[in-house]
Amino acid sequence: EFWAQREKNGLWGRLEVLQRTSAELAVATAVDSGRARLIEAATLGYTHEVMSWGGLAVGVGGSLTKDFVPSELSSAYGGGPWSGKVFLQVGGMKMWDVGRGQ
Repeated sequence: EFWAQREKNGLWGRLEVLQRTSAELAVATAVDSGRARLIEAATLGYTHEVMSWGGLAVGVGGSLTKDFVPSELSSAYGGGPWSGKVFLQVGGMKMWDVGRGQ
């Protein structure tokens, strides 16, 4: 994973590699269903902070993911699928000093 931020703009990404059998994926295949195969995905995203107030930050963003699947599973996934998201992100943290109240 990576995260690069400059002022209110964030660029981020993630690479995923999982080893799964077709049975774990609930995909019927005639080719050795007990053999594990690598399933991979690459995601690139962008977030822009639109507002911050008292430790709370609100941002909007989007991401695009490309999945890479073995050829024997590609028909179940429709080839090498792409997916995208648009989102509203709310986050932040406020620290309270509760141990020194005396």
